[in-house]
Amino acid sequence: GPHTTSMEKTAIILLLLSCCYMVSSEKLVLTVAYCPTYFSSHGAFVEIDTDTGNYTILQTFKWPSDVASEGCGGPALDDPSVTYDPVANKLYLDFINEFGLLAKLDVSSGQITVSHSSDPFFTGFTNMAYVGSNEIKGCTPTVTENGFCSDGCFGFGQMQTITGKYDRNSVLPFKAAMDDSHYYDSSSDIFYVQASYDLREPKDRCAPEDTDLCLLQVDSTTGDLKSSLYTDWAAYKYSPKKNDDGTILAFIEGFPELCKHPYGNFLFATVDLEKAHATPISCIPLDVTIQEDEWISSFSSDNSMFATASGDGDSGEAQLLIFKHGESAFSTVIENKLPNLGKELRSVKGIYWIWGIDFISQ
Repeated sequence: GPHTTSMEKTAIILLLLSCCYMVSSEKLVLTVAYCPTYFSSHGAFVEIDTDTGNYTILQTFKWPSDVASEGCGGPALDDPSVTYDPVANKLYLDFINEFGLLAKLDVSSGQITVSHSSDPFFTGFTNMAYVGSNEIKGCTPTVTENGFCSDGCFGFGQMQTITGKYDRNSVLPFKAAMDDSHYYDSSSDIFYVQASYDLREPKDRCAPEDTDLCLLQVDSTTGDLKSSLYTDWAAYKYSPKKNDDGTILAFIEGFPELCKHPYGNFLFATVDLEKAHATPISCIPLDVTIQEDEWISSFSSDNSMFATASGDGDSGEAQLLIFKHGESAFSTVIENKLPNLGKELRSVKGIYWIWGIDFISQ
């Protein structure tokens, strides 16, 4: 073949190393709850091979008594909100059923620390983002003595993860909001989340019907509602970062005339957050059905992959789906029911619950 200089060889080696580094810079990890006995609850980190869907149990750990207060029955009642700190490689789980108890998990060591809110009226975040400096911001159900929130609405505030100190900045005039589905823009300090049941006067409401969703822009410093725009789609997961043109990749449900799926019109789309406008990219294949918990999902940092998972505590059967981006669409799908995971964890009757799925920094 043609002669290759030493400089060209060096460039090729660096390119290969760069490619390898990019491939291995993240790993896909499930956060799982399971029951060694009927009276105890443990957790596990499970790594997923994104090429095959096969799994490896990285480590198991015992949940603190606060999380497992009801033995094996406790986890079945919980659906914690989850946020990830990629810098410190820590997962935060907020348990609404435990009055906002916050568990911090070190993904590398499995070490768990727990903090309780100092506010007796804090019930936990339904949407939350780790914003740095040991602080989490997000939405939480609340109620006020008078006004539009006297029968319940959502508050916006922040919590210090070390002390548990919570401060509510504002109340938002909406009675329902999407769970674990939001985008926090650190450059503008804006928190985006969809909500419904607008409590404002009819002339000021953003949607035609109470059940319709609106995309809210919340100033996460003051808690002020900057805008609320009607959407005819529901977003279940946003990419961790915006595209170069300011839009963002998202996994949504909507566009039934396009997707025509018999069990849920899920698709990938680019979303203009300022205009609350979604542009479809590709629907999930008609022969793929998401069983449940579509919000338990995650994009890789380079947007080349999307994964969603759910665990059925009744049957012990789970579902893992990995979508890989081809030339123009998320066309490649890997599915695994993880049939032996509960048995390998030595869980009672093989049952377990998937609480999170994240692309974790290595």
